Amino acid sequence: MLSFFYEIHDCFKLCHLKFNFVLYMLKSKAAQIIQYVLLLFLGVALSWLFFKDLNYTELKEVVSTGNFSWFYLVMAVSVGVYVVRALRWQMLIKAIGHETKFHNIFSALSISYFVSFVVPRLGEVSRCLSVKKQHPIPFMELLGNSYY
Repeated sequence: MLSFFYEIHDCFKLCHLKFNFVLYMLKSKAAQIIQYVLLLFLGVALSWLFFKDLNYTELKEVVSTGNFSWFYLVMAVSVGVYVVRALRWQMLIKAIGHETKFHNIFSALSISYFVSFVVPRLGEVSRCLSVKKQHPIPFMELLGNSYY
């Protein structure tokens, strides 16, 4: 039974080392360029995959006859919710003694929603990493605040 706990401890140490390596790689300029190129390639590939069989004339016809009043209402409410959640997280970060800019928090929250849509529960980690890139706040403090 004790060896099981040692295996878990070793696994956590390995994950921590890998995580620190990823943080180190994100700081270098070459890694950032590679990251942007890979994300651009991923975006283009996914766009092609989703839109390759789309009938554009039918789409244009459906969109031109659509009623967008509900769409505008939903978009306004969604942006309002984003703003409130960003302000709430900004206040939580301020409570632990760190100052942040609203636009950085708002963009980190938007990124985290997208990432959560693709890989569930990874959005919180991406939100913390996004804020950590802009502000000198320890990652674990941000991660602790993101789950409240």
